[in-house]
Amino acid sequence: MKQFLTLMALLFIIISCTEKQPLTISGKIENALQDYVTIQVFYSGKTDTLTLNPENNTFSGEINLEGEYFAQLLNGNLGIPLYLQPGANIHIELDVEDFKNNKGLNTNITGEGSENSAFMFSLRDKSFYIDQTLIALPVDSFMAKAEGFNNSILEEIEKYEKGKSPSRQFIEKIKFEQKVKLALTYNTYSRYHSHFAPQDTTPLPEIFNTLAEEIPLDNYEYYKELREYKHFVLTQFQDKIKEKVSEQGYKRQSVKRVNANFDEIVALDVSQEIKDELGNRVIGSYTYSPDSIQKIMKERYVDVIKNQDYIDAFKKVAATVDALKPGTIAPGFEYNDIDGNLVTSESLKGKVIYID
Repeated sequence: MKQFLTLMALLFIIISCTEKQPLTISGKIENALQDYVTIQVFYSGKTDTLTLNPENNTFSGEINLEGEYFAQLLNGNLGIPLYLQPGANIHIELDVEDFKNNKGLNTNITGEGSENSAFMFSLRDKSFYIDQTLIALPVDSFMAKAEGFNNSILEEIEKYEKGKSPSRQFIEKIKFEQKVKLALTYNTYSRYHSHFAPQDTTPLPEIFNTLAEEIPLDNYEYYKELREYKHFVLTQFQDKIKEKVSEQGYKRQSVKRVNANFDEIVALDVSQEIKDELGNRVIGSYTYSPDSIQKIMKERYVDVIKNQDYIDAFKKVAATVDALKPGTIAPGFEYNDIDGNLVTSESLKGKVIYID
């Protein structure tokens, strides 16, 4: 009995230590864009803000994690990819000017458990950034470039896997994300190639469709953590809804089409988070939609969207747009004239106003 109790106590200690070890993150940022850094953990949606010490531009903090996740360190619009694990101690040193002049080559990511983050950062120059010039290429040339970039990254992952023996989770996620990136690249080319190269009528290879079909749309854990996969899932559902609605023959910018969009989203057998995102994309056109469509959006958005932040943001946009419609009372204002005197809208009521 004593041996059993001793074993249970040891197991409790081991489990407690492995599950509750916080991650320590620290660093130094020269020529910072802001006086703080933000750590975003995509899976949980958690955001930590760490203030830079004004004397030496350093920061430090701890983050409690339940698992190992992709994340990002932000300073202004500068982002550094991270892979966070409980018990890790990641230290980052960078100079913002170095990113402007030297692509961040002098950035250092060190410390226990920092290897995955450093590896992800090393892949920054191997990413395939698709632009108008690439989209206009003939399909064979485009595929050669896209697959060349993809294969070079997969080779780097294989070398890293053999040399550093990272966790199985990390390798599975980073390989999966790379497959998603290639599928999104093919998707973008399929969408816009005819626009930028109307003279090219070459049929697209089957892989442009089959690669996307190989990727499941129901991996909710990856949806929460992998931003590329989240974008892929939403794009796939948007395309499927667009195809269904188009088959019904509704005109663009019509009330029937908007209603059909809402109906299709409601009917989806997916998580509420996905419905929130899809619904939010529909109402994103509210500001420049005709009054008849704005009316439907205000009536129907509650059928789809349950995310309170999205609801509050939409109400704010709708109120602002509605307040500026013809026939409504103009919002109040005040300003100083050329002599420095305060002029208010109230003081101008009933007067003829000439604006130069």
